[in-house]
Amino acid sequence: MAKILISGFEPFDKDNSNPSELMVRNLEGKLKNLSSIILPVSFKRSFPLLKNKIDEFRPDYVIAFGLASIRDKITIERVAINFVDARIPDNDGNQPRDKTIIPEGENAYFSDLPLNQIENHGIEISNTAGTYVCNSLMYELLHYGNQNKFKSGFIHLPPTKEIKPESLHTIESLSQKILRTLEELK
Repeated sequence: MAKILISGFEPFDKDNSNPSELMVRNLEGKLKNLSSIILPVSFKRSFPLLKNKIDEFRPDYVIAFGLASIRDKITIERVAINFVDARIPDNDGNQPRDKTIIPEGENAYFSDLPLNQIENHGIEISNTAGTYVCNSLMYELLHYGNQNKFKSGFIHLPPTKEIKPESLHTIESLSQKILRTLEELK
């Protein structure tokens, strides 16, 4: 059975909640071989915290979840680019503009999750993770995964000003289907 690590983000940009944090917290303990972590919305702190959890747990798969404020569907990202251009500061007040993430890194990394199988669960494939913390985390995650033999990717959740139980249930249900798909692949 595959070991899976999932992450979500804390609230940011004056929001009181983040659906990725709520979803991850609600999935904790519901599946065997699943570990989770909530990350700060921080260019500098999010990946080091996730990396420590990866090194401790040694997962086969890592799925990072985040919020896409302009989307109305759950989307799985196909590619992360080696570029950040923050339209707003992160929760630490940093706002990098027009910067590479890893100067010696590849221009882009493609998710190595089974996108088409995940898409069969009603999740659309997106071709841009943006240029904010989500893209930065996905890029660093894929870079590290290529060196350390685990598969990873990123899923964006749509915003909800007030998380409704039925919305959260739908997100959780789809997420559980994705995780079970990955468990079966190992």
